[in-house]
Amino acid sequence: MLVKERRTKILLLIFLVTDVQFQYVSITDSLQSVFDLTFNQKTKGTISGLIRESLIEKNPSASENENSYKLTEKDLFIMSGISLF
Repeated sequence: MLVKERRTKILLLIFLVTDVQFQYVSITDSLQSVFDLTFNQKTKGTISGLIRESLIEKNPSASENENSYKLTEKDLFIMSGISLF
């Protein structure tokens, strides 16, 4: 994959894998391989930052070891170029 920035890869993965209803996406080993990601400390830190910025949210019913996230409305507006202000 030609995308180098970890943050962009994560957002792109969630956006491309989800359906039109934007359900939670479980980031499996096979998806990590396709998007050239590994769940190391840097990736976890990036995900934490995305959650703090309200760009993604973690599935509250997911287990501790399950990596399940979805895009928020804020991120969808940003990705579509629509200003929230």
